[in-house]
Amino acid sequence: MDFILIVLGIAILSIWLPHLSNEGLRPELEGMRIGFSLSLIGVSFKWMWENRKDLKLWVQSLNPFVPKPCIRLSIAYLYRIHINGKYLLIRNGRDQSHAFQPVGGVYKYFPGENRDGFERLGIITDAKMENDERSESDLRLHLKHRRKLPAFLKWFGKGRNREVDPWREFYEELVKPCILPATAFPYVQYTHLGTHRTGIQFSEKFQKCELLLADIFELLPNVVQKEALLHLQRKGHPDIIWATEGEIQVGRQNGNIILPHAKKLFDYQPINS
Repeated sequence: MDFILIVLGIAILSIWLPHLSNEGLRPELEGMRIGFSLSLIGVSFKWMWENRKDLKLWVQSLNPFVPKPCIRLSIAYLYRIHINGKYLLIRNGRDQSHAFQPVGGVYKYFPGENRDGFERLGIITDAKMENDERSESDLRLHLKHRRKLPAFLKWFGKGRNREVDPWREFYEELVKPCILPATAFPYVQYTHLGTHRTGIQFSEKFQKCELLLADIFELLPNVVQKEALLHLQRKGHPDIIWATEGEIQVGRQNGNIILPHAKKLFDYQPINS
């Protein structure tokens, strides 16, 4: 937004400056105006190319003709855990216990540190989700005015006053219930592959517009951890399945349902693109 204001300011100045000068300076100022204009065109194209992923979202968020500007946000992370050509998926324990999904969950924010900022952004918690100890302070929120969406995403991108390490969900879903041994997983290493982000779209489930964002992390197991994962793959577990990419894309494996958001493990915007 600051860039756009600067461009508009320079453009207005370059147009009006020749009209405010005397006759003797006008040829020089006209040349300056042409130079300014060409520079602005180049800088503008460069900015649009660098921000091409956000242009559609920016237009959607600033659309003044939307009758219901409130949108729902869900900001999460997912683990890609890959062994022997298959991916670890865990049973969905919230509302679809017959289905499987990647390990991961919604980021958390720090309520005290964000209270004033969230009030300025017009953020309220998602009343449609069960508010228990595990879901408290989730980044599953409602934004009253979608024009504030770029500011919210800028806040999230800075990584301040929010959870940034995806260890918590890995621990809660795999280590705490003893699916994986705590002795082998006192910590994990991972790489951030990229981010899957939808545009603003209508949710049939919630009957309102929403934006979904999921960071995709790939687990980088050490030798001991890889052996523990291989052991889990061999012996199996009632709350775990190992699925191929093809099975994840189809959404089924031997009668098991694989939830659609598992496809995000392969459909994301790489970090450096």
